[in-house]
Amino acid sequence: MVPAETKADSKADAKIEKIVDAARKLFHENGFEKTTMEEIARAVPMSKATLYTVFPNKEDILLTICESHCASMVKMMRSILEKTDSDFLPALQTTLKKFVGSVYEESSSVRTPDTLVYVSARIRSRAHHKLAEMKNVIQSFIDAALGEGEISNDTDTTLQTEVIATMLGAYLPPYDRTLAVPQEGRPDRKVFDTEVDAFLHLILNGLRGPQRK
Repeated sequence: MVPAETKADSKADAKIEKIVDAARKLFHENGFEKTTMEEIARAVPMSKATLYTVFPNKEDILLTICESHCASMVKMMRSILEKTDSDFLPALQTTLKKFVGSVYEESSSVRTPDTLVYVSARIRSRAHHKLAEMKNVIQSFIDAALGEGEISNDTDTTLQTEVIATMLGAYLPPYDRTLAVPQEGRPDRKVFDTEVDAFLHLILNGLRGPQRK
């Protein structure tokens, strides 16, 4: 027999998933700012009162979407790491490109103000553990590359992980590249992809040992 608590948890999770799916579709169709809690409740469908018992406002729904996306990215990164047994730097380059590209698509799909999606203190707080896991995976790639002789023996892998994680911020919402040409919001996708490729090539080639350049 399934414990009552387990059944209740499963039911609650299913309810949250239905709300998030409905909200995501509405955000995509109408934009985050124009979508109302009443519209979300109607799309689920459920009463507004029931919706408010699960989420106090639409910002919390958005935060749940972001948190879920972070979790899926950690899973993707770990999967690539587990399947890699050589050439760890190229694998890391592929992984990081997939990560920033996925965030670009996600923030585009919900048509949400970039500053709210990934920069707010609330999402940083809610996704703190997942973001820390991402950094751990990045360091695991670099540690493995060190072990395989792909990078210099004197490389401080912890420091390099911090540098990469910090610089990746320029390619995540709100795309605040302080010294770049001023622009608002997401860059054009072609420009974005070109810059990400150049950035990753520069950083990861800088890590390589002389014999691997």
